[in-house]
Amino acid sequence: MSSIAHQLEEAISGAEVRPVWQVAASEGVVIDKIQLLMAVVTVAALVASAMGIASLMTSTIMERAKEIGLMKALGARQWQIMLLFYLEAASSGLAGGALGCIAGWGLAKAIGVMLFDAPLNFAWIVMPYVLVIAVLIALIGTWFPARRIARLYPVEVLYGR
Repeated sequence: MSSIAHQLEEAISGAEVRPVWQVAASEGVVIDKIQLLMAVVTVAALVASAMGIASLMTSTIMERAKEIGLMKALGARQWQIMLLFYLEAASSGLAGGALGCIAGWGLAKAIGVMLFDAPLNFAWIVMPYVLVIAVLIALIGTWFPARRIARLYPVEVLYGR
């Protein structure tokens, strides 16, 4: 702040520039609170998406219980069945992450044009991070339903109990 004030004094002859420290400090506090709020909202969204995936995978397991029972009865190992669901979740997370990234880019571009009269540039470095986080959230959301697969007994499922 002091260096900027000094540069302004040099650029504008005869000007005396003094930073208002109270305003700068209060702006810093507001920015810190906004960043904390954004972090809390992000964590809440990640938890909600993991819970949504867990609900979706649980209903998928219940719908496909007879198929899982048949696979077990035919000799499929537990890890093979779990791998099937984890791969399904990972591919869904990858597709959802890519679509979310594209939708976010379009929304940011639109907001940039509406608010600042200039489109915002897309930082391509973000794409791999978004995809990795989406796949991790999908796998975390699948963990509980995948454990539930282990409790399915082929005999009970195939006889409709």
